[in-house]
Order: sequence, then structure tokens, then C-alpha cells
Amino acid sequence: GSTEPSAEGDAAPAPAEPLAELLVIVKTGRVPYKIPQRIPIGAAVGLAHTYVTGDTSVLEHGAFKVVTYPDLEPAGNLFTEAGWSVDGVPVQMDLVSDMGSEIVREFEEIKPRIIGSAITRMIVRAAAAEGARAAGNEANSAVGLIGALAIEGTMVALDKPDTRSWTTLPDRVFIGRAAVPAGEHELEITVFGEHGAEHRRVTVNVGQGGYVVLDVTTLR
Repeated sequence: GSTEPSAEGDAAPAPAEPLAELLVIVKTGRVPYKIPQRIPIGAAVGLAHTYVTGDTSVLEHGAFKVVTYPDLEPAGNLFTEAGWSVDGVPVQMDLVSDMGSEIVREFEEIKPRIIGSAITRMIVRAAAAEGARAAGNEANSAVGLIGALAIEGTMVALDKPDTRSWTTLPDRVFIGRAAVPAGEHELEITVFGEHGAEHRRVTVNVGQGGYVVLDVTTLR
């Protein structure tokens, strides 16, 4: 005769418990910042002649033989890479932003224009000083020279390069994601570079279907 199906056979399999998610964001270092930089006029004209407006020959009579412009200075970061593990198991971490390199690349593209603008301002100063020298020379050559130097010196002092910078922007940003069972987990985040490494350990407790976001920032 026929056999009755067992109760066990009729029972549906228990649904799998939903996994939780861990998201780790690691930010290392700082982007380069601007500083005033000086360069001889001859070298500056060679770099930026395409973007110079005015007659550069007037600079031959100027008292100031250098161009001051904003240049980038590396922040001297200690850490350039990052990694992490969950409960002792290494997990992949991806570089999602290399802002420092992008800033340097873009700045190098516009650097000739920046230097060209600085040279153009120098030409304006030199022309004004030359006018003062010529006017003064009609009466007294010493007066003309002093007047020219005074005008040129004042205009140089007032012409400061724009060195405003976002000094706390992270140089590099990494992201790691992992699906884990609900409960307590031990995370270890490591940042490292040529000058050493730094480890941070964090214990998190995440519920079923939940998530934890951990932000680790080191501006070194």
C-alpha cells in the first residue's frame, strides 16, 4: 500500500538568516598645499612665454629679478596604503580616490598659466617703474631711480601669490566591504607606507540584516 509522507519531509527548509554588512572607509595623508615659490625671470619666461601678455624686454630694467608664484608642496605623508581584516581574515580594500595625485596632475597643467600671469603683473610693475624713472630723470637721475625703485618695490609687496589651500583634504581614500553573520566581530585596520605602519583594532556588534560603517582617518 501507499506510505504516508513523514512530517519531516513536508517541512519547508528554514530560511537562511540575513547577513549583516561591514563598510570601512580609510583616509590617509593630506593633499599637497600651496606655498610661495620664487623662480628667476629668465626661467619663468621660458616656462610660460605662451601665456605672457606684454613686452618682456621691460623686465631687463627692473630691480627685482625673480617671479613669485604659488607652487605645490608635498604634505610629507607617512601612510599611503591601507588594509583590513575581519576576525583575523584579510578582506579586500580598494583605492577609490587618489586626490593628491589628481591635484598635482591638474596643477602641472595650469602651472605655465599661473607663472604667465605672475610675469604679466611684473611687466605692469616694471612699466610703471620705468615711467617714474623717465619722469624723474628729466629733473634728476637720482630722483628718477629712487622713484622707480619705490614704485616697483611697493607693487611687489602688494602682489602676493594666492596660497589658499584645502589643507585637511585626505590624500587617498580606501573602501572595504564585507558580508558577515550577525553578531560581534573584531576588525583590524592597518595603514602603512615607507615609514612604517599603524594598526587599529575595533570590536563591532551588528544585528541581522544590519550594517556598521567605520571611518578611519589619519592625516599623516
